[in-house]
Amino acid sequence: MNKMHKRVLSIILIALLAAGIISCGDSGTKTGSDTSANQDTSAEETTPEYTYPELDMKGDTFTMLNTAQTYGFYSNLDFDEATGDTLDDAIYNRNRKLEEMYSFKLEVNEEYTLNDAAKALQTSVLANDDVYDVAFIRDYYLSTALTEGYLMDLDTIPELQINEAWWDTEATENARVGKDGMALVASSDVSLVDFEGTIVWFINEDMLKTLGLDAPYQLVLDGKWTFDRMVEYMKAGANLNGDESFMPFNPDGNAIYGLTGFQHTNNSLISSAGVDYITLDKDRNLVFGADNELFYNAAIKISETFSQDGDYLFANSAAPGEKGHYESIFKNGRALMLSAQLKAANNYRDMEDTYGIVPVPKWDESQENYSHLRTFSYLMVVPVTNQKPHETGIIMDAMSYMTYKNIMPYFYEGRLSQKMLRNDESIEMLNIIRDTRHYDLGTVYGTYNDFSNKISEIINSKSTDFASMVASFKPTIEGNLQKLMDAMNK
Repeated sequence: MNKMHKRVLSIILIALLAAGIISCGDSGTKTGSDTSANQDTSAEETTPEYTYPELDMKGDTFTMLNTAQTYGFYSNLDFDEATGDTLDDAIYNRNRKLEEMYSFKLEVNEEYTLNDAAKALQTSVLANDDVYDVAFIRDYYLSTALTEGYLMDLDTIPELQINEAWWDTEATENARVGKDGMALVASSDVSLVDFEGTIVWFINEDMLKTLGLDAPYQLVLDGKWTFDRMVEYMKAGANLNGDESFMPFNPDGNAIYGLTGFQHTNNSLISSAGVDYITLDKDRNLVFGADNELFYNAAIKISETFSQDGDYLFANSAAPGEKGHYESIFKNGRALMLSAQLKAANNYRDMEDTYGIVPVPKWDESQENYSHLRTFSYLMVVPVTNQKPHETGIIMDAMSYMTYKNIMPYFYEGRLSQKMLRNDESIEMLNIIRDTRHYDLGTVYGTYNDFSNKISEIINSKSTDFASMVASFKPTIEGNLQKLMDAMNK
């Protein structure tokens, strides 16, 4: 999504939140500019127009493959009936409207785990069975489908307007791999998992006030929220608070930490510095991207910075909800800042302190944009067995548009409901984050986890021996990448 798209969404969200929750019904017309009742005029004037194509599915079934293994992410694509929850009902109403407009019956298959959903898609293609019209598959499990020709090139479905504001164009463009550069995946807010899986920084505003520090919102807007400025906040927040030591962490103690996080804290900062573990060369071949000066400088600096007891606390060994878990440490006022997936906000609706959300810090001010690592995404794919690709394009494009226009305000207000997150400033922070999400292609091609986890292991052990680690991983990674490219370029 480009800057124009971000401004459009900001205006819509501000208008909707200023007016309160509004009706999410669409106009119901199949052609012409889309409008919604009760929408603010200024927002309406800047909303991209949409023309709903004519389509009559004659009662046919349209089937989506999803997963039941959610890890707490909001992965719902449909509901059997209205639930009374604002976001749930907005999705339910969107789907019923589409069914009415295009005369089809929506079915969502959610019986599989993440891995088994990917296998179910592959099995149906190998059997030449037109079971699924679209599938939402966790990025990590897509490698086989991408390399074995199981997926349709979305460029052949012009009804999918993947260059428009209601699609995450960069997700598709960044994943054009190999000599053919096909568009095999797409992303929009039809599945909200991708947004909730984005790494962000949470800040405790009450603690900042006590410390005499301003929340870094203006630093963000000025492009000056950098790693070094974050370190200043970390050091200011660290406080023994009567305890004898910071380490080991005492769940029943009083010590306050500058920042707490988990394994993707390190990876998100390295990504923010401009390093992709797996990237593309000029011919769009997958290549190893971490054996360079930028990677070593970033990794070493992060490790040296995080080695200071109290400044940073790695807290990923406890189970979610336990006092020693990074999300709970922040909620209980034991850390000034938290690095976590955006979904952590769902646990903070009853948090006593006021919190805010800001972007992952830039590495330095010379960077033009912030960068936010995607760590958990369901990507939309169309299997090659689909016998109605153009009808699929019409339905999914309209669904993406309706979600962009009418459902995202409910997501902001409902899923991120806390007094701090109901003002224009917070909306702007979230839109910056949403607009600068970034894939490391290793997550899509199955070569990311072992390497990234080893980096976190080195940092958490207060070591800087990244060169020998890279030397041990590089031959295997490059060999696997070559096999992938041989399969895709054959």
